[in-house]
Amino acid sequence: MSLEINKTMKITAAMCLAIGAMMLSSCVKDKLIMYKDEAHLYIEKVASDVSKDSTSYSFAVKKAEILQDTVYVKVRIMGKAANSPREIILEPSGKSTAIAGQHYKLLPYVMPADSFKMSLPVVVLRSPDLEKKEVFLELNVVASKDFMPGITKQLGYKIKINDFFSKPDNWDQRLAVFFGVFSEVKFAFIFKTLGMSTFAYPEQVPYSQMTYLKIKLKNALAEDEKINGLMMDEFGNRVTFPN
Repeated sequence: MSLEINKTMKITAAMCLAIGAMMLSSCVKDKLIMYKDEAHLYIEKVASDVSKDSTSYSFAVKKAEILQDTVYVKVRIMGKAANSPREIILEPSGKSTAIAGQHYKLLPYVMPADSFKMSLPVVVLRSPDLEKKEVFLELNVVASKDFMPGITKQLGYKIKINDFFSKPDNWDQRLAVFFGVFSEVKFAFIFKTLGMSTFAYPEQVPYSQMTYLKIKLKNALAEDEKINGLMMDEFGNRVTFPN
């Protein structure tokens, strides 16, 4: 009797497992079908740093007559390209401090036919208040009639906007070894001397070139000090560059 009960229990357990596996398979199939039928969109980031979700734009490095410029946000689709244009919607977050029409303008965005990715132009505006403060625009990919939001961690992007010499995003991690401690006065001197405000090290600017730029800055600073005396920054510290 005991053997029959055990046999019955084993058969029942096996049937439950089989039914569970069928249900799981059905759910997976449904999800695959759903994914296949729906087009998704996400923000494309640098492969070496997918955690980077912001960029900074400063009008301080532009001529006075430049009153607006464009920052591009790269997006990519999940799924197949379509043979017709498809609507994309970027929506400002309620956390944003940038004001539409004063600090930025968004445009209508459309993914061209037969395309997998594109760069969306966001117009930044030179407002007088940016000389005193930095604002930011936080954009999110939201559902449109053609796209659903894609990769969860790649749906938002922040654009910081100002009109003074602000610290580049990669200063502490990459540039400090060549330029030392950041200050607005130092960065203004760097821009005046080199005519550069971005240093994509090591992706685009190699170590040898960064070393050359540092030496050039040290020599230029030495010449400036012969004429004007020590250069002091906004914190009361002498401007120097590492040896």
